[in-house]
Amino acid sequence: MHVSLHEGCLFLHGTATVHTVTASAYRQFAALCARSGVAAVDFGGLQQADSACVALLLAALRRCPAPLAVRGLPHGLRELVHLYELQDFAGVPPAAEPEKI
Repeated sequence: MHVSLHEGCLFLHGTATVHTVTASAYRQFAALCARSGVAAVDFGGLQQADSACVALLLAALRRCPAPLAVRGLPHGLRELVHLYELQDFAGVPPAAEPEKI
């Protein structure tokens, strides 16, 4: 997992899974979240994400000093947020309903 900060947005790239989000990577991400001026987290650059990424989302929501915009959630991560009933806390809109035939 790689994290960059640009114009108030944290961008996540690569893979964020239980195998790649180490304790030190989590601490580094949490420290970036606590910086003044962080207003958004963009998960759109992730190729793979699992429940470890939900932990990153929660860390960002807890630590960012300002209201946080959540962008680019991969479909699977959005489903996990809804499964854990975190959508209201995380400000994640409802998952698209499957089209009925």
